Amino acid sequence: AALAAWDAANAARRREAGEPDVAALERRVEATMAVFNRALLARAAELGDPDERPVFVVGMPRSGTTLLEQIIGAHPLAYGAGELPDVALIARSLPARRGNAGQWPHILEDFAPEWVAPSARRYLAAASRQAPPVTRRIVDKYPMNYYLLGFIGLMFPNAHIIWCRRDPRDIAVSIYGENFALPERLATSMAGIGHLVRLQERLMQHWQAVLPQPILEFRYESLAREPEAQARRALEFCGLDWDPACLDFHQGERSVQTPSRWQVRQPVHTRSIGRWRHYAAAMPPLLQALGYDPDAA
Repeated sequence: AALAAWDAANAARRREAGEPDVAALERRVEATMAVFNRALLARAAELGDPDERPVFVVGMPRSGTTLLEQIIGAHPLAYGAGELPDVALIARSLPARRGNAGQWPHILEDFAPEWVAPSARRYLAAASRQAPPVTRRIVDKYPMNYYLLGFIGLMFPNAHIIWCRRDPRDIAVSIYGENFALPERLATSMAGIGHLVRLQERLMQHWQAVLPQPILEFRYESLAREPEAQARRALEFCGLDWDPACLDFHQGERSVQTPSRWQVRQPVHTRSIGRWRHYAAAMPPLLQALGYDPDAA
């Protein structure tokens, strides 16, 4: 019954917003990888801001980004800033040189070093606005920043980047049952979600190959089953000592405005692992888009 309701709701959303455009996303990913190559990103150390406070938690929506941000943000020396729009806003505001205003990532084809420092300052001013003075790490958990990690790498060569990963079948069920914004047309079909997961993984593998800083891969399932061990791992990567408060994040009173707002008011649990099995009949289009054999699932 739930799946039938989601099917009807997503069909209505497609009639309103249009069908998923996989080809457009593929072009965007290809262009991003072409522009942000190893040669460009090698300049980050000389051009970027050395500030070590930024922590960028990225990944597919519903992959555990909010949960991880809450855990790190519960540390006395960290601040969970939520989903900040500022990287995208700054990128879109960069001056155009070829009449390509607003076209990302082509705007950086004529890369200008003088863009980096003011962009970094603008981001830090926005991200740290409400952070306590003692803050050593500021966590920005806007998942879709994975598109912009090249720009982030240029601005902050010492930033900490964490890639949240989760079984794509559980991600798909969670996305399919959520009412995302109109532009997110790929979220309205299982096949569209599969293409989004696949292209996200391709882009993240590119970043792992060309960015100057390491990227920590973080599995939602491991965090749910071993919360303290995985929380310690995340904090160590961020250069923070262990603090037991990080496992009591659910007792905090910070506002959470993401679809995970109810889950993060509870201790870490494993109930959401394998939830896709209740909706196995909807999986074949997702698995085909991912390149899996549906009969082997």
